[in-house]
Amino acid sequence: MLDEVQTRSEGLILHVDADAFFASVEQRQKPSTAAVPVIVCGLGPRGVVATASYQARRFGVGSAMSTAMAMRRCPQGVFVAPRMQAYREHSAAIMAVLTRFADVLEQVSIDEAYLRINVVDVPAAQLVEDVAAAVWQATGLRVSVGAGRSKLIAKLASTSAKPRGLRVVTGEHEQAFLDGLPVSSLPGVGPVGAARLTELGIDTVAQLRVQPPRLLERLLGSAGGAAALAMSRGRDSRPVAPSREAKSVSAERTMDYDVPASQLVPVLEAVLTAAHTRLIAAALGARTVTVRLRDSQFATVGRSVSLAQASTELGELRSAALSALAAATQAMGLDAEEESGAGARLLGVSLAALSTSTQLALLPGEVTVESQPHPVVPHSADGRTNPPVIGTRPGGHWFTGCDAEHTELGRGWVVRCVAADDSLSGQAELIVRFEEAHSRMARQRRFALDDPDLTPAGPAPVQSME
Repeated sequence: MLDEVQTRSEGLILHVDADAFFASVEQRQKPSTAAVPVIVCGLGPRGVVATASYQARRFGVGSAMSTAMAMRRCPQGVFVAPRMQAYREHSAAIMAVLTRFADVLEQVSIDEAYLRINVVDVPAAQLVEDVAAAVWQATGLRVSVGAGRSKLIAKLASTSAKPRGLRVVTGEHEQAFLDGLPVSSLPGVGPVGAARLTELGIDTVAQLRVQPPRLLERLLGSAGGAAALAMSRGRDSRPVAPSREAKSVSAERTMDYDVPASQLVPVLEAVLTAAHTRLIAAALGARTVTVRLRDSQFATVGRSVSLAQASTELGELRSAALSALAAATQAMGLDAEEESGAGARLLGVSLAALSTSTQLALLPGEVTVESQPHPVVPHSADGRTNPPVIGTRPGGHWFTGCDAEHTELGRGWVVRCVAADDSLSGQAELIVRFEEAHSRMARQRRFALDDPDLTPAGPAPVQSME
């Protein structure tokens, strides 16, 4: 549905959201999977789904579901580990397209953004079509686009149009559009709040907006009730603001089993190295290192260590991280002797207090250990779950879904990692499918894990539809 606004209307806000983004990137760069269920997820016993393609969603697979459950619901699906570099590169390509249309661009996540367009010289319906078509042409990815006079309307319009949908909601149609939505669609009305409203027969926005303010404040809290009532009437004064600079870089790992304190240092080393790589790529230094642990009951403890000055030196950051880890394990009650049997299921490292100006410390600076202010929340799938490694090469790790390069066959991706016990040769093997974004045919071959002609590779560049 596309409702048009008048030519040269004064001001319009667009919300652009890439459809099933991670899975769509995989299907774009692995064209043989374009029409089949694709699930991007952690591949270990505790893996969770980051994104499922729309083909997979028909089987009831969704984000934050355990990988084990997703495999039971969709055993014929293609399960691949996240490739964050590929997603970041496609995100940057999408944002570059959106910049051409926007007077102000606010990127709110890796796959969505708001655009403020001060003067619209074409019908709004044509504008949203042009935006979606430009993204498709530049990246081969589909986006849903919503437009309205506020962030609220634009976001709800794009959500209602998914997948691959376009919707413009004009001022005179705003209230009718809102009234037909469920109360859970309003920002800030979560599952608990929606359940409380439903118990009183308040299921739609139309029913919510006629309720007494005191009732909504009692059900949703003082601020939440007032905000829900305002949004139910289309009131949203939030401006589209340029995206803020990153305040931290981080990495984390969810382990396949609870890891005792005595075995956490190697995990810390790997996670810190990943965060440090991102720090260097951003040409920044960090002064504060935070280590966060989560146990099997989802209780989270974090401790921070601050250096005297921002640093890019891995050795300095490692020393701070080890101090923070010791403080976090003590606060969580983990013992090095493993007598309690307790352990951590997740370890995260955050590098903050970022600066473009760094110096090498001649002497170790004083450090302070602080409690992490973040609330305790359950683990959510954000694409950073580390896949299990079945073997390593000088160029990197092998895992299902990763990119590969063969000296004769070119670029491909690992379809399956075959353990030695399951291989006819008695050795670990890789099944690799050779194809790229514009490939019309794919060739599949089996290789020994240590085949000298096959090496891990980075993701292919973003390819336009030309």
